[in-house]
Amino acid sequence: MQPHSFTDREIQIFGGVLQLAAGGCDLSQLRVQEIADAAGMGKGTLYEYFRSKEEILLGTFLFCIQRELDALEAMMDSCPDFEVLCEKSLDYVSDLIETRASSCRLIALALRPGASQERCRAFAPGYCRRLQELLQRSLELGKRSRFVRQDCEYPYFAYVISSVYLAFANALLHQKDEMPPEFSFLTGKDTLRAYTQSMLKSSLG
Repeated sequence: MQPHSFTDREIQIFGGVLQLAAGGCDLSQLRVQEIADAAGMGKGTLYEYFRSKEEILLGTFLFCIQRELDALEAMMDSCPDFEVLCEKSLDYVSDLIETRASSCRLIALALRPGASQERCRAFAPGYCRRLQELLQRSLELGKRSRFVRQDCEYPYFAYVISSVYLAFANALLHQKDEMPPEFSFLTGKDTLRAYTQSMLKSSLG
């Protein structure tokens, strides 16, 4: 199944949900009227696009995934070599953790088990294909830039990228909490970036 195409009105509604999530609203207790108010439209108008709060939350979650993939594709298109891509992708992950990740997580947690999860699974293959295409393009760019060794195969490359960037994202998340002294190595974004770049070079070069 191909990723869904959202209308401007739907995106306006999703913006209302994301605004409420960013403000700490309990999405499980959220009312449709609150979403309509945050989106700047009447409740009746909102129901022209969605039948329930559950559909709105699901749509918002899928929209968030597509938005991030669109941003990654745009970043990929603008990078002349792999080292620039690494720098921009670290900026991207930092911004994601700082500004958007918490809201997306709250929306995912508010989705009830059942039909919503089945619909998410139906869309998953399309999103996974887009991500795989981005990773394949990154691998090719890495080889052209002589950052990635020429015999590096896609499965290994994808494993390294996912492992290293997940570690970076997890460390950034820890920075938001008060950490015990033994985890002091996780502090300092510049240090974390340097660690990440060193891991990429040693694993892929």
